[in-house]
Amino acid sequence: MRSPISCATTPPERTDPADEQEEAVVPLSLNEIRPMYDRIVLAPARAARTWLALHWNRWRRRHQTQARKSHYRQREHSQ
Repeated sequence: MRSPISCATTPPERTDPADEQEEAVVPLSLNEIRPMYDRIVLAPARAARTWLALHWNRWRRRHQTQARKSHYRQREHSQ
């Protein structure tokens, strides 16, 4: 079953400097979107789990971004 969420959209123009930090995270993959869609749209009665899923996903994407930057930085210094 395919989810109706499209990953090929362009982000809206942002003017708030606090929003710039949001753009610096790893983009969502379809494998990440499907469980989130199931939890948020198909099962709204589980509000606490929805919040936890969103919080965990956001934390993990920020951590992936930091790891990616660190990895590239390490590779720059070793060459």
